[in-house]
Amino acid sequence: ELDASFSAAHYYLAEALAQQGAHEEALHEFQQVQAQHSQQSMALTAHTLALAQRPAEARAILTDLQHRACEQYVSPYCLALIHVALDELDEACRLLEQAVAERAAWLIFLPIDPFWTRLRGHERFESLLR
Repeated sequence: ELDASFSAAHYYLAEALAQQGAHEEALHEFQQVQAQHSQQSMALTAHTLALAQRPAEARAILTDLQHRACEQYVSPYCLALIHVALDELDEACRLLEQAVAERAAWLIFLPIDPFWTRLRGHERFESLLR
């Protein structure tokens, strides 16, 4: 209400909505911040699309990010977010291992971030946490 253009509010609201299963509302909020948080919001948009049973659209964003990675840095952490939602757990773990090697800043949230729920108990993921 104080500042409708405050992108961080839209971003974190979108994350919360996605976790609650309010996929359409989350997608709308992610669209609001695409320009300010392009890589992260693209990855979480794809993550949300996959959870909303729209894997073709999620894969299109994944492909776009993979093409961008040929010309600019794209965090493997972001790519892993998409793969985990597509239920490609081994690929998600491989990318997270790459993120660890690169010391990706977002890894500090790995133990608590609900986006990784599908990986809890997975041997490679638990090894990363250790």
